[in-house]
Amino acid sequence: MIYDDRPTKQDLRPAEEWRPPRRSLGSRLRGMGTWCSRHRTPITALTLITAMAAVVTVSSVRNARTTSSPTESLTQQTRPAVVSTPEMEAAQKKDPVRMGVFAGTKLGDVRAFEKWAKHEISYVTDFGPRQTWDDIAHPEALLAEWKGSGYTLVYAVPMLPETLNPDNSMKRKNRLMRQGGKGEYNDHFVTLAENLVQAGQKKAILRVGWEFNLRSWAWGTDDEKLYIDFYREIVDAMRSVPGQDFEFDWNPNNGFNPNPGEKYYPGDKYVDYVGVDVYDLHAGVYPYPKKCDEACRNERQTRAWTEAIYGGPRGLAFWTDFAAQHDKPVALPEWGLWDRFDKTGGGDNPLFIHFMHDYISRPQNNVAYANYFNLNSFQGEHSLTKSFRKSGKEFRELFAQ
Repeated sequence: MIYDDRPTKQDLRPAEEWRPPRRSLGSRLRGMGTWCSRHRTPITALTLITAMAAVVTVSSVRNARTTSSPTESLTQQTRPAVVSTPEMEAAQKKDPVRMGVFAGTKLGDVRAFEKWAKHEISYVTDFGPRQTWDDIAHPEALLAEWKGSGYTLVYAVPMLPETLNPDNSMKRKNRLMRQGGKGEYNDHFVTLAENLVQAGQKKAILRVGWEFNLRSWAWGTDDEKLYIDFYREIVDAMRSVPGQDFEFDWNPNNGFNPNPGEKYYPGDKYVDYVGVDVYDLHAGVYPYPKKCDEACRNERQTRAWTEAIYGGPRGLAFWTDFAAQHDKPVALPEWGLWDRFDKTGGGDNPLFIHFMHDYISRPQNNVAYANYFNLNSFQGEHSLTKSFRKSGKEFRELFAQ
């Protein structure tokens, strides 16, 4: 497929993304059993296999639209012990799902998505260029597009320009991060903050050094102290600007990643949200085998959810629990389907949409906002409106107000 909307590489993800190695079913089951035992969930390989075999019933349960959750049997034992407060319940009744979208730096496309989804859009995720320090400090086209739009900007703030370390050398990266941690680059972030305020985005939500647990980013260091020191310098610098009322979304990547994200936490005073980027990815179960019928697809889609996306060592259950421990709401600055270039995504998967709606809409998970990534790119397809007819229908049925 030729993408008429694909952005340039620097606007989205690193050119070479890390992904987990494929593992045998036995090793996945052993890993899941270990994770469950740590969370006091008595589950065995036999019960996991039984649950997987039973997943063919999920589709019929979903279509029946019963009052019980279709994910209850899959997630109730591993769901973090987060208590739903009266404030959470009240907020949930007022706006069951606080929705946003990434549709490129195009106001018209966001409004078109809002009309299509039949749900008010409050937030827009966006990315600016990041080749130079001037790019980072002066994202002029982006700020002009969203000025006066009425949307709250959820902005990905690069910690370093890519041209400083074009071959992504870890040694050079660590040297640059160390300099940042000493405040040597603060002026660039002060200028960015001033530009945000002047553009009417004084309440922007800022994802400083997002997905830092991926080594492929310019700031993806193996040394958590370097990241923490630099992150704090950036937050302090941007908070020093008069008129700002920014919030900061500390934003690891979900699931299997090279570095354990929780070690990079900069401290509660520097974080307003624990943001998690969530995609329907699992190299162990995707791609689908040839002659994979609906039952086969449902079984693999559910395994992706229970083994890596919601479950697993650092799935949504882990991060929801982590956020609750720090008294922070969860945010989803990016979430979506993915028909990925390396075939490790689930493609058109209404079951993932259903699982995510169930997770987002539960008050005890304390999800502040959820922004669907609705733009196809050079790395594959995400768009509900252009690429995934079945999932788009499910999305509208579940999320429409």
